[in-house]
Amino acid sequence: MPRSFVFVLVLLMVSLGLNVTLALKVKGMAPHPAPDNKIGIQAAPFTATDLQGHTTDVSFNIGKPTLIYYIDPQCRWCRANATNFDILANALAQRVRVVILSTSTEKMDQFLADTHPPDNSVLIVKSPEIIRVLGLTATPQTFLVNSAGRVEHHWVGAYDHQNRTEIEKLFNVHLLDTKAPS
Repeated sequence: MPRSFVFVLVLLMVSLGLNVTLALKVKGMAPHPAPDNKIGIQAAPFTATDLQGHTTDVSFNIGKPTLIYYIDPQCRWCRANATNFDILANALAQRVRVVILSTSTEKMDQFLADTHPPDNSVLIVKSPEIIRVLGLTATPQTFLVNSAGRVEHHWVGAYDHQNRTEIEKLFNVHLLDTKAPS
């Protein structure tokens, strides 16, 4: 057997092992199939933990909509979209409750240093039910949940192209061009 063949075979095995390890580390759980259309689904109340370690109940019958922004602090697209989310959250602060959800605290300090989320809006969620119902797999995702707990709008990805246009029209805000992360 030629040495180059053995080398390539070993390299492929190492690459496969690293990919599996990274996938398990990033998610820490089996992915749930996301519904194709999340508009209209019922988002049940759930429990999360704030960054100070206090448990918080998140319910949707508070008299105003909830804007949920699902991120991973290590996600480059989440970081690239941070300024636009800040613009959106600040523009809507009086009309909606803003909740930033993450399943990870790894590198959260660095993420928060680069963003300016509303006070007490960042929550760490471990509830498999809300993760399953909302199909929280890809980041970033944005949901507008009405006061009855139904998802009215849902966007996957950074606020570029179609997402940006829809969000600007719906909320009457002006967002910046989202640049691809480097």
